[in-house]
Amino acid sequence: MMSASATIATANRASVSEQSEEQKMVKKVAVSSFLGNFIEWFDYASYSYFATTIALVFFPSGNHTVAMLQTFGVFALSFVLRPIGALFWGNFGDKKGRKGALAISIMFMSGASFLIGCLPSYAAIGIFAPALLLLLRMVQGFSASGEYAGAATFLGEYAPTSKRGIYCSLIPASTAIGLLAGSTLATLMTANMNSSAMVGWGWRVPFLLA
Repeated sequence: MMSASATIATANRASVSEQSEEQKMVKKVAVSSFLGNFIEWFDYASYSYFATTIALVFFPSGNHTVAMLQTFGVFALSFVLRPIGALFWGNFGDKKGRKGALAISIMFMSGASFLIGCLPSYAAIGIFAPALLLLLRMVQGFSASGEYAGAATFLGEYAPTSKRGIYCSLIPASTAIGLLAGSTLATLMTANMNSSAMVGWGWRVPFLLA
């Protein structure tokens, strides 16, 4: 009897330990998925809210209207690679695992955001400045489709059946919070910095933070 009781107790402890580890894994998945998608939309918000400054930094200053159109043209072209990225990351996740696909896509997104914050201006390197900006935005567009759908799929697979809805809701929630954080930061910086500081280094802050 003692031996049977000890066996049952050991099995119960093992079951509790497995459940605890599974809960920890789900929480890690939720946090990483939330942060990855947050970074994506924080970056998109930052680019759009700082578009006027980006136009001054990366394009010729002769015609500001043309510079603004070019700035938003770069923004729009980044979406061209989203369908291609969706096919790539979806296939990658099926074959190599969701975790790897999500982790790599997050690194691509955050790395490209950081490099945008480090880019020299048009005054420093000429046409290479907008060309590099476009390249990095294309990398972001390619990786973004792996983040949103990948994070949602990843969470859906790991979340407990009884809580799948609330866990998957973190993805659209992180989208809204990322946009809110980007707009809030842009508002605070615009209110507290003069135009020369904003053009000189201020616009880089949100991209380096991402």
